[in-house]
Amino acid sequence: MEIDGRLGRAQALLEVGRTRQARELAAGVVAERPSDVEALCLVAECLSREGDDRVMLAAAERAVAADPAYEHAHRLRALALVRLERGADAVAAAREAVRLAPGTWQGQVMLALALIGEQGQRRRAFGACRQAIALAPDEAEPHFVQGLVRHASGSSFAARRSYGRALRLDPQHSGALEGLGRLHLRAGRPVSALRHFRAAAAVDPTGVAGVAHAERVMFAALNISVLTTFFAAFVLIFGVLPGAWAVAATLVAFGVWWLWRAGRALPPPLRPTVRGWLRSNPRFAVRVWSAGGFLAVGMACGIASAVMLPADGPLPPGPTIAIAVTPMVALLVAAAMIKTVDTRADRTRPIVDQGDPLVQVTEAGWTKLVYFWLYRAGVLAFVPVFVPATSPEAFGWAERAGIGLPIIAVLALYGRHVLRRRPGAIGVSWERFPREISVLFPVGVVICVGYLLLFVVMPSSDWLADAVVAPFMAVLFFVPVQLWWMVYRLVRALRPRTTSAGRSEGPA
Repeated sequence: MEIDGRLGRAQALLEVGRTRQARELAAGVVAERPSDVEALCLVAECLSREGDDRVMLAAAERAVAADPAYEHAHRLRALALVRLERGADAVAAAREAVRLAPGTWQGQVMLALALIGEQGQRRRAFGACRQAIALAPDEAEPHFVQGLVRHASGSSFAARRSYGRALRLDPQHSGALEGLGRLHLRAGRPVSALRHFRAAAAVDPTGVAGVAHAERVMFAALNISVLTTFFAAFVLIFGVLPGAWAVAATLVAFGVWWLWRAGRALPPPLRPTVRGWLRSNPRFAVRVWSAGGFLAVGMACGIASAVMLPADGPLPPGPTIAIAVTPMVALLVAAAMIKTVDTRADRTRPIVDQGDPLVQVTEAGWTKLVYFWLYRAGVLAFVPVFVPATSPEAFGWAERAGIGLPIIAVLALYGRHVLRRRPGAIGVSWERFPREISVLFPVGVVICVGYLLLFVVMPSSDWLADAVVAPFMAVLFFVPVQLWWMVYRLVRALRPRTTSAGRSEGPA
């Protein structure tokens, strides 16, 4: 009876979020009775809350060894195996739990979770969810897991419906709140995502995924701020023009506003932690220093341009080249620093989206494809401005601004659309594309976008005819890549027809 009382107190402590005290109490019972399956399962549940998946697996396997017919032990073992990405073993453990207790919804839910990450098993995962919902229609967890399955299958709208049903049954279901947050994050709405993560953190302060979500969102917000400060520095090359200072100020204000919005949406308990990241986390610190460096370089280039370059007439080549090259050198230095810091940090703790079923989709090929799409858009945007840029006698500043501003607006909308797209199977096609070539795609984007900005803000087109060689070289580099992609898509489109024809002709 004394042991049962201690296990009851440990369970109560776990339910109110006092995980460490619950684990210590349950571990004391295990020390006295090493084969107590309930105590071992309770220890495994505490370790699950603490995120120690390897030790959780060891505790669950001890529970299975103590009583192979205890269904809960097999479920906990399956959960630990899922988190450790041992999919086949997780499916086997979940199926054993279903075999031992076929009439319980918990086993079906665990089976669905195990099947999510297995190739070609999404239909069976969805079937397990339907079975769990049929067994317990008023429980929130089966609807939540059904949302995970739909989320992993790419059905964002259906996943949102399932998460919504889970929240109607349990308004404080932290998993459903995090699921909605991930949907918003994937859709390019980080502030809305953080609001859902904040609600999830308020419900479950012990959850380990909340910090990871906040880290990813703030990481993305910092990247945007770094980009806006670089473009502000680039625009200030033309600091001799009053309009350049207004454009640069707008870009910097946008970056600061975006970072401020993301910070406001953080859960209040996490805000001091995030502020500490700006000093202690190498990934965050290098981006803060890069943004500050771009601001300093931009101010220096803007002042030098205003003092040393004439507003009209021929430009002195020495100062002009020095001012134009300085932001590009700063970009190369910042990129090298960021890459070095990220590479070293990834060896110890990569930034991942914990709990997101889509993290199993390969990202490397998709990233290359997104860079290619943006590069292609930049090249296509350059084509209509080529003739006006090289014909200064026919197109004045107003005409060039009338041509360039709509192109920039369309390019920005297209870039937003591409960056919000969910990674898909087509990204696998770019897995083997040489990384050494794909890293040049962002350079091509910067060259084309920079020339478009130059095309719009320069009152005199003398520079445009000389600078056109840079985007023209980007176009020449793009042509063979586009030809490769067209041939690949053509072969991919024809291959199924050829196979089908071969099969149809075989019996004849």
